[in-house]
Amino acid sequence: MEPSGLPVFQAPKRLAIASDAIVAVAFVALATAGVANAGRPQPRILLSSTGTATIVISVIIGVLLVALVALGVKMLLDRSKASKKSAQSEGKTSATTTTSRSSSASGRRMRGGGGAVHVVGGTDEDDADIPRTRAEKWTLAEVAEATGEFAQENVIEGEGQSVVLRGRARDGREVAVKRCKQPLPESQALFLREVMLVTSLRHPNLLSLIGYCDEGSEQILILEHMPYGSLASWLRPHADAGDSRPPLSFDQRVKIAADVARAVEFLHSQPKPIVHRDIKTETILLDESLNAKLGGLGTRKHLPGESSRVRVQRRKGYLDPEYCQTFVVTTKAEIFAIGVVILELITGRPPVVEEEVVVKAGHNTKRAVTLVQWAIPKIKDENYGLVVDERLEEYDADSLELFMKIAMQCVNPLRRNRPDIGPIAAWLSDLSNPNAASIKALKAALK
Repeated sequence: MEPSGLPVFQAPKRLAIASDAIVAVAFVALATAGVANAGRPQPRILLSSTGTATIVISVIIGVLLVALVALGVKMLLDRSKASKKSAQSEGKTSATTTTSRSSSASGRRMRGGGGAVHVVGGTDEDDADIPRTRAEKWTLAEVAEATGEFAQENVIEGEGQSVVLRGRARDGREVAVKRCKQPLPESQALFLREVMLVTSLRHPNLLSLIGYCDEGSEQILILEHMPYGSLASWLRPHADAGDSRPPLSFDQRVKIAADVARAVEFLHSQPKPIVHRDIKTETILLDESLNAKLGGLGTRKHLPGESSRVRVQRRKGYLDPEYCQTFVVTTKAEIFAIGVVILELITGRPPVVEEEVVVKAGHNTKRAVTLVQWAIPKIKDENYGLVVDERLEEYDADSLELFMKIAMQCVNPLRRNRPDIGPIAAWLSDLSNPNAASIKALKAALK
């Protein structure tokens, strides 16, 4: 390491400087010898003054040559040490993403548990600052083998633009395979950039991407399998289909909300904030311990600045009211969606509900309204009994009220009046681990 503030020269230049120094020293020595003898009586000796100077110069040159050789050896040793450190650093980085390497004419490729692995990249300027990451690349044959040739019995979800199947990798891992039903060739580059982005994002509350397949026009994601399914299926189980899972407790519901908030906080805290665009109870998945992970990152969009005009993949009920007027998506749109999810956790109802209205005396009808339109007036009037999920048996009244107030802050119709994700994540974290001090602080913050 060169001293801070000093110019750093490459090895060839260092040697040139050393050579120039030898010539300069020799010249000074010769001049010094001449000056030293000037004006003195010349003794009767066997060597002349010129011979004396020659000896002095020879000795000096010899010493300098030894110093030059020592300098060269030192530079070689320093370079060797630096190379070893660099190799060790690369080895540590590679070990986190792959376990073996092989060379290929098409570029650097590696072997993983499901198939070939390569460095995925994109050319879109919007994604230029996404770190290059390695993701498992599966062949279509490997995906078919993992899912039993895409057997219908392995289908977990078949609605929308994709079908999700249960699968098993060759190493025994249980995986979820998300296959686009009608992939467009022109969207292939975007698909690969999405793979690169999702692979670079690691957080305990984000669903992990294991691999992908882009063979032909295929757009397939191999994802971490969440055995307990979606939050929506827990809040609204199909009893007629034999779904007899127990209701989530109040504490479990608050913890799930806190998990989701932490995931969104991580996305929003990136150097270029990431908008998920599809936060809903169907994309919130649960493991055996009911820990929540946010999936569905395939529809995200970067925010180049504060906002970006993009198409929103969102069902009615989760849509930010201001988006309908401005068509501008910001991180505050995500806050609104989180508020709707909290209302679903409180009420057990879907984002759009049917409300009975009186048309005229003796004649009632039903109309579809959003959960926000249905629940918020009742919460403001403190008619909590009309709102709380009837399957929710035990809960602390103060904690429930605070949970409702957090939801109300999130679904404020004006974006500027909604809090950022940081305070929301902190409030939900405190509410999921309540004590007298945290409850008191929350009451002060949310009054």
